[in-house]
Amino acid sequence: MNIVKNVLAVILGTIIMMVLNMVILTIGMSLGVPDFSQTDLSTLAGTDLLFFALPFLAHSIPTFVGPYLGVKIAASNKFLIAMIITSFHLMGGIYMAFFCVEIDAPTWYDLTDVLLAYVPMGYLGWKLAR
Repeated sequence: MNIVKNVLAVILGTIIMMVLNMVILTIGMSLGVPDFSQTDLSTLAGTDLLFFALPFLAHSIPTFVGPYLGVKIAASNKFLIAMIITSFHLMGGIYMAFFCVEIDAPTWYDLTDVLLAYVPMGYLGWKLAR
């Protein structure tokens, strides 16, 4: 039964994390915040904080919530469950930041996003859910 609960924790934590990511991005874009793939970043000159904050929040909040819920559901190996869920989002973030040609965010933003929005937030989700 523990294995079933742990697998369910990973699946549900990952699904909720991905859905929450898309919900935050969709709400932000409906409020008029442009996305990286359709904006000429040279016109921003780093002045539009919300432009950079929205994707960061869409990456960090779900990466906290997914592992948090996964740990609450899991029967054992809670740290491993939290890091597995976090790693799914981290892999997507690394791909989007460094390999996706449609999104051309500044390097400083990509590094900040990858280093601060994923593993630290997954760890915090695990820590608070214990």
